[in-house]
Amino acid sequence: MKKFIAIAIAVLFATTATAQFHHHYPQQVIVRDNGNWAAPLIGGVILGAVIANANAQNQQAQQPVIQSQVVIQRQYYSCLVQVYDPSTNTARNEVMTCVK
Repeated sequence: MKKFIAIAIAVLFATTATAQFHHHYPQQVIVRDNGNWAAPLIGGVILGAVIANANAQNQQAQQPVIQSQVVIQRQYYSCLVQVYDPSTNTARNEVMTCVK
């Protein structure tokens, strides 16, 4: 979008300068050039620098994001669990493998 706006402005300035030049001095276009090419040239150089700077900033902003995945390994350990048995109405201790 920035490129389009910059190009539109450049075309606007170039056509305005050309239209004014041809409108006021139609006979002199063929005969001689009064150096009226310098202003559009300088404007084009400045506009080119602005576009190049905008492109450089866009490239810096669009650098790839490096994503890393952290692998979490499950840790198993023995733990003491109290198990309730409803048929005998008692609780007993059992050693089971638990996950951390």
